[in-house]
Amino acid sequence: VSVTIEGDDVYVDLTIVVGYGVRISEVARMVVDKVRYTLENATGLSVKKVTVNVQGVRVQGSFGS
Repeated sequence: VSVTIEGDDVYVDLTIVVGYGVRISEVARMVVDKVRYTLENATGLSVKKVTVNVQGVRVQGSFGS
């Protein structure tokens, strides 16, 4: 996660891994909405951009699951 603050504006860049079979675009949209809502309400700053990078897809049983 990378957060840049310029004055009252916040820019967020984060990387996620999604589960196999999920709609990546839907998960990314929900993450953007939740991050924006949470940061704006917690800080009072304006979130100008949230970038979600999908690093990979987790298949059940991988990553120690």
